[in-house]
Amino acid sequence: MNKLKIDTITAFVSVNEEGHEGIMAFRGNVGMIPMVCADEERALSLIPIANELSEHAGVKYRVVQFSIRTDITEEITAKHESHE
Repeated sequence: MNKLKIDTITAFVSVNEEGHEGIMAFRGNVGMIPMVCADEERALSLIPIANELSEHAGVKYRVVQFSIRTDITEEITAKHESHE
């Protein structure tokens, strides 16, 4: 059996009038859920939510895909430990 690996991440990014971007999120049962996914089926399911949020907030959005994978586990955990 082949191991499933995430090769790309798709993010719904809001864009304000000045061109500033932010990851879109919606409120779920456990708090805010960022609109980030790793497959097309999930991205398609998030479009109605993105449309509603965009209309409500009066901002445009983009669906952006990131495809360079770099494992930064050691670097980020070391930084976290140095801040404790």
